[in-house]
Amino acid sequence: MPRKNKYATIRDLVKQVKKNTGYDEKLIKEVIELYFEEIKRGILSEKQVRLSNFGVFMLKTWKNSAYYNPNDKTKVYKNIKTVSFKPSKALKRKVRDS
Repeated sequence: MPRKNKYATIRDLVKQVKKNTGYDEKLIKEVIELYFEEIKRGILSEKQVRLSNFGVFMLKTWKNSAYYNPNDKTKVYKNIKTVSFKPSKALKRKVRDS
């Protein structure tokens, strides 16, 4: 996917899939957006999302942390959640060998 900047976008994916398959761009974009939507839904429901030969996305919850709220000068306790990604062995190998 040659681009002038370093980021790949959905538009780039659509163009590449169209080039490889010949399907309609509108249909391809809809399928890609639905695919990402399902990945998001899986992550937000705290399930691991495994994509074979790519990796695993999961929601990671950190321990309760205290933060100072300067507006009302109190401590606020929050659970922090973040998305983590663990690449598959196949992906690690390809990155290493490239």
